[in-house]
Amino acid sequence: MGGQNTKGELLRAYRVLETDDLDHAREFVNGVWERHHSEMRRGREYDLLWNESKLIRSSLSYLQTSSRIRIECAPLSDCYRITMHEFGSLAHRINNCETVSTTKQAVIHAPGQELRLDTEPFRTLLLSFDGQFVRDTLVERYGHVPDAQTLRHTFSLQSPAAMAMRSLCRWAARELDRPDRGSLAAPSAAASLEGTLLTLFLDCLNDPQPAGKRSGEAAKEARIARVEDWIDANIGESIRVDDLARVANISVRALENAFRRFRGCSPMEAVTRRRLNRAQHILRSPSPNTTVSAVATECGFFHFGRFAVQYRKAFGETPSQTLRLQPTLLVPHSRSPGE
Repeated sequence: MGGQNTKGELLRAYRVLETDDLDHAREFVNGVWERHHSEMRRGREYDLLWNESKLIRSSLSYLQTSSRIRIECAPLSDCYRITMHEFGSLAHRINNCETVSTTKQAVIHAPGQELRLDTEPFRTLLLSFDGQFVRDTLVERYGHVPDAQTLRHTFSLQSPAAMAMRSLCRWAARELDRPDRGSLAAPSAAASLEGTLLTLFLDCLNDPQPAGKRSGEAAKEARIARVEDWIDANIGESIRVDDLARVANISVRALENAFRRFRGCSPMEAVTRRRLNRAQHILRSPSPNTTVSAVATECGFFHFGRFAVQYRKAFGETPSQTLRLQPTLLVPHSRSPGE
């Protein structure tokens, strides 16, 4: 798999997949992770490196890619997963709520969630717990099990519990790479490790921030979701940041801060991303009369040359190339901007 930089690779002794073939990766990952569909978002070259060590009721994985792909999953299986980046970021859409995992923010996947991922180049540790293991521990600690759908989707990796959890995961990865699994060779040691990791994870869920601050963040996320719905409904119109602030009923500065906090971009960058994603979706499912210029206008791009440049930067090909590659296109399309 030429070109894959393995600097900083963890769990080297536990390679389960290394491939530059998306079809091969899709088939393999369907068997070891979640049932899903994946396709390239940008460019044509694909790579994935996946290392994974199973403990007893948990596992620790290291994943690395330089590809930009979209992954859409069926409702998630009975497992809790925590994404902790070593490098890069990953956009998650969980039950229609969008968030981003980074080196400073972890994202949690829980049983039954609907999930879509948009990858950028990243290196990440993935800590997974068996669902029943988590539920048993929750009953021991609190006497009941909260609905998995009500759990928070993110937590800061800069809290004491999160820093301890990530540090322990890194230590475990290095220890597992030693001959005979190092000090984790004994089942009792592995059980102790995963018990400690689960305790730290539950501590991360119990955000030490005051309830008012937690509810304030939930309100900001709700405002962002409302803005995103409005963008989608008005995708072909001229949109200004003032319009978005008015929809959210907050100041422009507060909106900018909220988008950068929860989406990792400015509000207008979010508008452009959603327009480009809509354009790509239409170009990949064209009618015989679809043209690039018509799609650009429909998605709110009125400077066709700029649209072609932004599209190519986002997806690694021109809009016309995307349109030409679709097998459902029955008649030749006229030349359009971006060819």
